[in-house]
Amino acid sequence: MTSGNIDVHALIEKLQDILKFLDENEFAIPAIKVEEAINALQQIQTDQSAGKKTD
Repeated sequence: MTSGNIDVHALIEKLQDILKFLDENEFAIPAIKVEEAINALQQIQTDQSAGKKTD
């Protein structure tokens, strides 16, 4: 893992904590937006990993 990947992973973890808080407090719309951000970051992380394997 590079430092860029570690930063993305840490960001995903923090966003998951925020998502849990939003869900627990019934903030549905912000929770959906945070979940979308998590999914986008996970896709970027997956794409980066796949790109490194082909290099």
